[in-house]
Amino acid sequence: MDTGNEEDRVKTRTLNAYYGYSRSARQSLIEPRIKQYQSLSPANQAVVSDIIPPKIDALESCIRVNSLFFTEVANGASELFEAPDVNCWTPATVTDEEKMLATLKQITREWTLEGYRERNQSFILLTRALCMLFPLLDRQIEFGPLEPGDIDLTEVIPNDIIQQPQESRRSIRVLVPGCGLGRLPFEIFLRGFEVQGNEVSYHMLFAASYFLHSGITEQRKIHPFIHTTSHTKSRYDQLRSVPVPDINPTFVDFDSDYLGGMSMAAGSFDDVYGKHNKPSNALNYDVIVSCFFIDTSANILQTLRTMHHALKPGGFLINFGPLLWHFEGHTSDELTFSGGLEFTRDEVWTLLTRTGFQVVCSRSDIKCAYTANERAMGRFIYNCEFFVAVKV
Repeated sequence: MDTGNEEDRVKTRTLNAYYGYSRSARQSLIEPRIKQYQSLSPANQAVVSDIIPPKIDALESCIRVNSLFFTEVANGASELFEAPDVNCWTPATVTDEEKMLATLKQITREWTLEGYRERNQSFILLTRALCMLFPLLDRQIEFGPLEPGDIDLTEVIPNDIIQQPQESRRSIRVLVPGCGLGRLPFEIFLRGFEVQGNEVSYHMLFAASYFLHSGITEQRKIHPFIHTTSHTKSRYDQLRSVPVPDINPTFVDFDSDYLGGMSMAAGSFDDVYGKHNKPSNALNYDVIVSCFFIDTSANILQTLRTMHHALKPGGFLINFGPLLWHFEGHTSDELTFSGGLEFTRDEVWTLLTRTGFQVVCSRSDIKCAYTANERAMGRFIYNCEFFVAVKV
């Protein structure tokens, strides 16, 4: 396979999904409602005449707003990611179009004030652990007081693994696999570390590049909840707009002596950092921070070995997330996309030991949502695992 051509196909399929959002959204949201409304008897149409037609008009307006935003993202991505001539682009698949809906929700989670509480169920714990492990000489207090339900990491992380305080964290290299839209690497960067985010999905990478590199100076608006009516109390809850981003990286002084550096790497984690593909990445990182990541692997053994390969001796793996194995039940001729290597929590800990790690502290059953609508009548809550492991 010509990997260059294949990469171009994936890029351009994704760009077509971005540019084609308006058409696909109308097909899924507008056309079925018009069809169903027109199929009603005159008596039933009269019952909902002040509900369905105005709602269709409002949905049309929301789709236009979302489409303008996605077009702006795609315009920047096509240039930054060096898309080929538009005449060579590959059409988007249904799966590509469906991923746009996941991207809307992910944007809300990572880059809006509304997503603050949800993302900080994991991000605060991870960044606090990272900062505790690598304290600064002149910063005795880096975080505010614990809020109700917060985990007191001073009671979790053993003192004997905490590093000596330093004047700067710029030399501490952190890797964040499966980083989505880049907010977690950005938060780690703001705490002074040298960080690299890694993401395989171009849907995510395009949006991440928009927030991190486009140089936008004003907030935009999106309507992230229009594609779901279930568990919705009111039309306002479904149609409401959300401003993005809640923090603008453009205004960060990237040349500050306090800050390290931040970069993003596209591709599969095992391909980009694995021993057989990238020997140069051996012993390159002091810490790997994984959030809702390890269960996305079709081969967790390979992923743990890649983590071990990339970490320096004595390096840390800080993990937070559930075990919702993404490929469970999937069958494919390509083992990369096939299930069959799913493990329990206890078995994962055994695998950690057998692949060269020692779990030094952990907490279980931490309640956490993921890309949920905080105003919904129902949402899925994970019981997540937090642990710190050391490469031995």
